[in-house]
Amino acid sequence: MTQSPPESLGLCIYEIDAEDRIVFCNDEWDVFALANGGDGIVFGNINGKVLWDYVADPSSKDLYRRLVAQVRNGRTVKFRLRCDSPEMFRLLEMRIFKTDAERVRFTTRIEVFELRNAEVVNASDTGEPLVVCSWCGRVNIDNQVWRDVEIAIPQMRIFERAYLPTVSHGICPDCYANITDLLRTAD
Repeated sequence: MTQSPPESLGLCIYEIDAEDRIVFCNDEWDVFALANGGDGIVFGNINGKVLWDYVADPSSKDLYRRLVAQVRNGRTVKFRLRCDSPEMFRLLEMRIFKTDAERVRFTTRIEVFELRNAEVVNASDTGEPLVVCSWCGRVNIDNQVWRDVEIAIPQMRIFERAYLPTVSHGICPDCYANITDLLRTAD
């Protein structure tokens, strides 16, 4: 059931300096991090650290770096991305823009969220991780074939395995192409 975002979840804001170090997060950042098990990424723990240390997937890291470079050249970037939790589907809007000569600001707000039954997919596994697109939430099911999680899990027979896979994040070819096109049009 699609619902309006809870009023307790406001606009999350963080900023990086000229060396890409995190120098500001608003209170909503910490509220969101703590509500999603991210004790290690509250502002007190990440202040002064390089943003890219928190982006694991090389393709996503490359795209975000390219977006930040565009922003530093005077462009404002706005896009939607998925940021799900086991209990919730979330569609966010992210906006990236320059605040002054040194800083770049990221803002995210929840546009849509939908409660769902929690499915545990983080458990011990001796095989390959389940790769989920950080932008759209689709799952890589077989080399470059990506499907919505609701289709991928039964198709891959995830819950019939002896161990559930660990989850890793990446970016699917469609999202990579969309962001690359966005960057190209800025040139």
